[in-house]
Amino acid sequence: MSKRTERLRRLLHAQEQMHKSTQQAVEQTVQQKTHLREKEASLVRMMAEGDPILVNALMASHAKQLKKVAKERAELDQALEVLQQQLRKHGTTMESVRRFLTMVEDKERKEQEKSDNLEILEMVTNPRADHP
Repeated sequence: MSKRTERLRRLLHAQEQMHKSTQQAVEQTVQQKTHLREKEASLVRMMAEGDPILVNALMASHAKQLKKVAKERAELDQALEVLQQQLRKHGTTMESVRRFLTMVEDKERKEQEKSDNLEILEMVTNPRADHP
């Protein structure tokens, strides 16, 4: 295997690791969004089910918490979009490197076959010469 092929394999491996890390980040972001949705639903439920006197007293606090949750969800949505773009980019780049690596390996294999065939031809046409 040539140095070029080895470098391409290492590059592909690194890209696969980046892709995997990005996928994990996407999964974590989705989990965080789910957690925030649950928290928001809980706050709304507490506001709806509570004692009217307590609800009025806690309304400002709950409203503030709801705004905070909504802001966090918006930030997570934005982060998720960026992560998904990176995921698509990594996937495209990875596929290109895979195809290129396949082409390089095919070329190297054909060159080796050609070299082997030339060696066999040399042995056949010059049987008295020393051959390795």
